[in-house]
Amino acid sequence: MIDPWLKEQIQTSRNLCEIALILIEIKRGELLPTVLELLHYYTQTIIDKHCIKELNETT
Repeated sequence: MIDPWLKEQIQTSRNLCEIALILIEIKRGELLPTVLELLHYYTQTIIDKHCIKELNETT
């Protein structure tokens, strides 16, 4: 079963990508850094939680 948190984070990242594209389309590039920082935060959190294993973690 997929972690509900993961699904929510991915959906949020997708929405932020859409917002970034809209900002580009309407020529509001000054707002783009904020959206990109949020996108970075959410995707980095996904990677940290689901892709990186701790050194002391056994699998």
